[in-house]
Parts: sequence; structure tokens; C-alpha cells
Amino acid sequence: MNKKEFGNLVAGLRKEQRNDFDEVLTQYDLSERAKISLVTLQKIEQGRQVNLKPEMLLNLARALNLSGRGCEAFLLCATGIAESEIGDSNATPADFLSELHDGLAQLQTPGFVTDCFGDVLFANPALLTVYNAAPEKLLAPHLLTQFNIIRILMAPEFEEQRRMMGETAHTFIRRTVLLYKAMTIKYRANWYFQLILPELNRLPLFREHWQSPVFHDENVFINYNTIRLNHPGFGELNFLSGPMQGITPHGDLNLYSFQPLDAHTVSVCAGIVEKMGTAPISLATWPKKQNKK
Repeated sequence: MNKKEFGNLVAGLRKEQRNDFDEVLTQYDLSERAKISLVTLQKIEQGRQVNLKPEMLLNLARALNLSGRGCEAFLLCATGIAESEIGDSNATPADFLSELHDGLAQLQTPGFVTDCFGDVLFANPALLTVYNAAPEKLLAPHLLTQFNIIRILMAPEFEEQRRMMGETAHTFIRRTVLLYKAMTIKYRANWYFQLILPELNRLPLFREHWQSPVFHDENVFINYNTIRLNHPGFGELNFLSGPMQGITPHGDLNLYSFQPLDAHTVSVCAGIVEKMGTAPISLATWPKKQNKK
């Protein structure tokens, strides 16, 4: 991103933070935390600061309470390199989607593909089966976020699915939001993210964790999550899930696979695949169109 876009990112991240009076962090507050002058911070947010020194950027990242993964993304954003210059510029969006579709179709375990905003582009039958949710349950055409992974995990209408997680639900949701924060750093100032964030913030579970500060012993170094489900038909299922990232000029894409952690879960997955197959189900569209409302 260019310096103007980076400035918008810094301003947006600042406004997500709260000061000691539980008010939105001011430029003065952030300059004090980051040990840089107020004038310098103002120039950064306005996109007028030419020299972005590594130490200054690292201090800013720490002052903004970014996780390890979030800090890495923040520093990359400061390089001034546009995302359109990264990745295979000769490949079309259809090429990228085809490759990920084919990869997902080979999985013998639950899996899905998301774009950089968390919208699920494809899901395989095993995922929907272990999550106990038919494709039509996801539909909410009045929402931009109808297929967003955050909505699918945290909306009130999916309370039945969260109950399957039992006492592990809080930890799972907390880590999911921390991962989402880190993985969307590059896109916070994007027009589409600015449209979907208010929708996501209407979800109490998401808002609780998105707007809360990161505790001193919390961090995200590796993009993975553990999932325990007490499925009404299959019993207890245990997975480790994480993304395989694809870099494109149109934004990152992620293929998530659920790796079984015990013999019973392996057996259940094999049975689902034998019965349901592995053909991916198409959900959200990609890339995003600027005129979408």
C-alpha cells in the first residue's frame, strides 16, 4: 500500500484502541505510547511522512497492541508495495479459484476456502456435516456477511453449533477473533472491510473480543486453532485447523483444512467422505466488486 493508504491504516488501528479513560485513543495518546512526536504521527496518518524508520514502525506496532502476526503484516504494509504488484499478475481470478477449488476437492477431511475478508468461497460437504449446518442455513441475502466465517461462527442463529463446542467455545472464539485481527491488517482501510465491519460488530460475541484490549500474555504467532465438537450424531470430534495461504494481486486467499486429532475423528471423516463425496459447494463470490452494496 502507498503512504496515504498506510496512514489510513494507522489512523484506523488507533481508533480501535482505548485509552485509560476508556475513550478512543487520540493521536497524542498514541504518540506518547510509541515515543514519537505528535507532529510525526500526524504526518504518518496524513500520508506525508517520507522516512518511516524501522524502530519507529516497531514502536507503533507495539503501541497499537498488535500480535506477532499482526506486527509482521503491519511492517509489510509500510513498505509502500502495492498488493497488485505481488503474486502472479498473469493469472486470472478464475485461475486462482480453480486451483483452490481443485485442492479443496482432494481433501478427505473438512475444509473450506476464504478470501482476505473471511468470506467463505467454497466449503466441502464434510465441513458442513461436522458443523451440523446445511448450506441453506447460511443464507442471509440481506447481509454482505452472509457467508463470512465470523458470522457463521458467532451469529445468534448458530447458537446450536457453538453449544457443540461446550466449554471450549470461549477460547476458540477468542483466538478466532485474534487471528482475524492479524490476518485482516492489510485490509482494514479497504472499502469492503469498512462495509462489513459494522455488520460484524452487530454480533455481540464478535464485538466483545474485537473491541477488547489484548491481554499482556496473549499473542498469535501461528495461524491455527484447535476445535472440539460434541456432535449429536458422531460424538466428540477433535481437529487442528489452519490456513494454507495463497497470495494474489486481488488479495490473499486461504485454504483451511481440518486435521483429525484422534482415531475416532479419522473414522468419522472417512465415513462422511464415503457417503457425501468431496465436491466443493460454492458460496461467496470473489474478487469483490466496488459497486456492491
